[in-house]
Amino acid sequence: MAKVLLFSDFGVDDVITVLYGYYSEEVEIVAIVADYGNVSKRTAIRNAQFLSSILKVELPLIGGASQPMTAIDQEVFPDIHGPVGLGPFIPAEDGNDYVLENFFKVKEVMDEYGKDLTIVSVGRLTSLATSYLLYEETMRNVGRIIIMGGAFNVPGNITPVAEANVFSDPVAANIIFELSTIPIDIIPLDVTMKALLKPEFVEELDDYYVKVDDPVGQLIAPMINYYYEFYSKSNPGIEGSPIHDLVALWATQRNAKIEYTKVPVKVSTQRGCSFGATFGDFRQTPDKEFWPVHRIATSIDVNAYLSQIMSEFKSKS
Repeated sequence: MAKVLLFSDFGVDDVITVLYGYYSEEVEIVAIVADYGNVSKRTAIRNAQFLSSILKVELPLIGGASQPMTAIDQEVFPDIHGPVGLGPFIPAEDGNDYVLENFFKVKEVMDEYGKDLTIVSVGRLTSLATSYLLYEETMRNVGRIIIMGGAFNVPGNITPVAEANVFSDPVAANIIFELSTIPIDIIPLDVTMKALLKPEFVEELDDYYVKVDDPVGQLIAPMINYYYEFYSKSNPGIEGSPIHDLVALWATQRNAKIEYTKVPVKVSTQRGCSFGATFGDFRQTPDKEFWPVHRIATSIDVNAYLSQIMSEFKSKS
């Protein structure tokens, strides 16, 4: 079973990913870093605590970054993720200020699990980059690092060339790629946009949760349907919802059928039309760019992915 430290910005696909971690018997989320991105840092912490309460599971929670290293003001995306990142759901306020300033616990988690730990970052990359700046030696001793981000040979989803997680803080992305001594597994839009949850998949899962009377599971379909409503408008003809972050967590499993290509990687930090673009040197020449080398996911067995996550979503009930 993969032991996962999850960095997350708690939009719809993040929440679905955490729920998958709850239902799956192949993944254990041992701690979560909640930070800005799809929602504000405060809302991300609130969403994480909401999930903890409905799951009746104590999720060790760490407060992450509230702004990028670029110091560029960030926008949130209620049209994609809902007013508070939970699709149509808005939990009642409980008077909590949702302030967490305990980032030092990232090191404690890494020290505790060492090589058994897989870091999965599915949000903006500021907090993960901060881990490298503060705890570079400790970062050398984790088992694996997976990032959902980037768009290499497909269009971006923020600009024609840039994906949201990298675009929001390309400085942080470059710090990670430059400082990591472990080749990072990058799960870009190139594969996540192929791994669609079609309406019939979502309906089957929802019917199952209704049948077994699982109220937590019954939250999944309304959130995905909210998400799909945006995608069906912004990408006419799209056949389902790309739950990007879920692919990254599924990738922790040994039998995840994803193919990677090891190439030099660079991120553009130059203001202008290339800002936040991810570049991989896929040329066959031996004279490749002298950039840090990491593993980019280039293909995914979608049928295997869908079959396995359906089985695991049903495994607890």
